[in-house]
Amino acid sequence: MSDWGFLVIAVIAAASMLMVFNWRRPVRLTRTTMVARPVSDVWPAIDHAGGDLSWQQHLIGHSTSSDDAVITIDYAIKRDDGSQVDWSMQFNIVERVECSLIRLQRAGIEDKKTDDRLLCFDIKLEPKGNNTLVKLSEVWGPRSLTGLALAHMDAAQSLSRLKSWCETGAANPKGSKGWTSAIISIASLAATAAAFSLLMGWQMGLIFVGLLVLHELGHLIFN
Repeated sequence: MSDWGFLVIAVIAAASMLMVFNWRRPVRLTRTTMVARPVSDVWPAIDHAGGDLSWQQHLIGHSTSSDDAVITIDYAIKRDDGSQVDWSMQFNIVERVECSLIRLQRAGIEDKKTDDRLLCFDIKLEPKGNNTLVKLSEVWGPRSLTGLALAHMDAAQSLSRLKSWCETGAANPKGSKGWTSAIISIASLAATAAAFSLLMGWQMGLIFVGLLVLHELGHLIFN
C-alpha cells in the first residue's frame, strides 16, 4: 500500500476514534455494595439532610437550607501544580425516608458547565440481617465515552469509600478503580499505538507508547 493509502487510513481511524470517544449520551448507572453494618449505622453516612458526609471524595463541607429541602455541597480538588479548584453544587431533597432512602435532584452548580454533570441520584438501604445492602443510582447529563467510564468508576469509588467508612471509620477506596481504570488505560494505549503505527510504522508506535508510559510513571512516583 502506498504512503497515501496509509495516510488516508490513519485519518479515517483518527476521525472514527474522535467520533466514538466524543459521542455524548446521558448516563444512567446503578451499583450496589454490601456493608457489614446494620442500617442504623449506615444511614447517618448517607443522610444529606444532617448526616456526616466526610467519606465523600473531595468534600470540604455541606450545608442545609432552613426548610431542609435544599442542600449545598462544597467540593475541592488539587491539580498537579498544587493549585486548588473549588465548586459548589445545590440539590433538592426530593425524597427522604429515614434509614431507607435519600433521593436528590440537582438544583444548581457554581462556576462549572452543567451539561455533563450529575443530575440526580438516590441511595437506598436494604437490611440483610446485621448487614446492609446499599444501592446507588445516578443520572448524569450527556457525557462522552470516557465520561461514561469515569462516571462508573466514580460510583464504584464512592461505594467503596462509604463501605470502608461505615466498617472501619476511614474512607479508604481500596480497589475501587479496578478494571474500569485498567480498561481505560489499555484502550488509550492501544489506540495511540495503532495510530502511530499506521503513520510511522509499528516500531515508532511502540517507542512512542513506551515514552508515554514512562512519563505517567514519573507522575506516579514524584507526585
